[in-house]
Amino acid sequence: MKTAVVLLALAAPAAAAERIPVVTNLYAGRMVTVEQDKAGRLSRGNDLYSLRFTVAAAGPAGLRLAFRGDITSFAAVDPNALTLETARSVEGYASLSWTSKTKTFRVGPAVVAGALVPVEAGVVDWRIKGAYAGGLYVGRGRSWVLGLAGVDRAADAACSCSPGARAVVAGAIEVWRVSVQGEFVSGPSGRKRLGVMARLPLPQWGS
Repeated sequence: MKTAVVLLALAAPAAAAERIPVVTNLYAGRMVTVEQDKAGRLSRGNDLYSLRFTVAAAGPAGLRLAFRGDITSFAAVDPNALTLETARSVEGYASLSWTSKTKTFRVGPAVVAGALVPVEAGVVDWRIKGAYAGGLYVGRGRSWVLGLAGVDRAADAACSCSPGARAVVAGAIEVWRVSVQGEFVSGPSGRKRLGVMARLPLPQWGS
C-alpha cells in the first residue's frame, strides 16, 4: 500500500495570510505517484485523488501548530458526501515548529508526527502505520516546505523491512487557490507523489 507521509512548499500568496493567526484550508486534486521497490527501481504507480484538510495556528514566541488530514482514493472524493467505501487510505499528521521571521520567510526547526490507516476493499485496517520526523520548516503564507529525517512505518510495512531513518521532503506552493503539493520519502519502498490541488470553499456540513 502506497500512501504519503507528509507534504512540500516554498513561496507565494497574499501577504495578508501572514497576519491570520489561524488558517483553515480544504484542497482537492489529483496526484501522480512513483513507487520504489526494495532494489531502488522506480515505476509509475496509480494516480490518486486526494481530499486534504489543513489547519495552521500561530502561537506565542514564534510557535506554530499545524494539522493535515487526508482521504485518498482512486476516484474523485466529494467533500459533501464523504464515505470510506471508495477510500484507499485516511491519514493525519501534526507538526510543531518554532520559527523566526526573516524579511521574506518564516524559518525554524520542526517536529512532525502522525499515522496512516489503510482502507482496502471497503474494510478499514486499524493497524495504524505511524510516522514521526524532525527537521527544518520554511514557509510563506500558505506555501511551505519541510525537510525532515525520521521513521515512516507505512514504507517499512511495504518493504517488510526497517531501514532506519528516512529522508522526507514535503510541501506546497500555492498561487491564487491553485497549489502544487507533493512529498518524497527515501529508502526501500519509499514514495514520491506530486499533484495539483485546488483550494475549495469549506463545506457546510449539517446545514
